[in-house]
Amino acid sequence: MEEANRQSRSSGQGNGAGELPEIMTVEQAANYLQLHPQVLYRHIRRGTVPVSRVGKTIRFKKSVLDQWLADAAWRSVGENAEESARTMCKARGK
Repeated sequence: MEEANRQSRSSGQGNGAGELPEIMTVEQAANYLQLHPQVLYRHIRRGTVPVSRVGKTIRFKKSVLDQWLADAAWRSVGENAEESARTMCKARGK
């Protein structure tokens, strides 16, 4: 039993209890991003989410998705700050 657990961890399949592997399928990535798989497929087609393709197989690297989410959050913060600054300048008549 311990050998099976050790092999599962070393093969990148996660070690149970809700942990996701570093390399994820569409279904696993959709679960991780809390999206319906069809919504994730839409993002894949539009090129708005980072993916890796091996032939026709689509895979996601968890660390890349984490970075993508962090970058998107900072872009959103920056855009909101710029919009707030424009609104304040308009309100002041500048």
